[in-house]
Amino acid sequence: MTLSRILLAALVFAPLAACFEDPMVGGECAYEETHGTCTFVEATGGADVTFDFLSDDGTVTESDSLSVGDGGAPPTQDCLDTLGIAPGVEVGCTLKRITDGTCTPVIFAFDDFSVNECV
Repeated sequence: MTLSRILLAALVFAPLAACFEDPMVGGECAYEETHGTCTFVEATGGADVTFDFLSDDGTVTESDSLSVGDGGAPPTQDCLDTLGIAPGVEVGCTLKRITDGTCTPVIFAFDDFSVNECV
């Protein structure tokens, strides 16, 4: 087999070998962080609690729902009351958008509280 055929075979089969490796699930991930303000739109315990995000520089907007615990359940009314969440309430928050890895693609972190305080 000539050197050119060996190189050709390596070029063809090397990408296929990657398909048989164990895929990474979770693990080390990197996020791009953007600080801004989250304004709660809907906030009724036991139902979807929605908020709008606006970056500090006004260039990034996003809407999402608040959930608590590992199962991602809507917070209870007691939880919302404890955290001071109601329609129209604005809080500082950080949008974390994944740039590397296979973790959760979008995460919001709130400046004044953790949503897991009520779990």
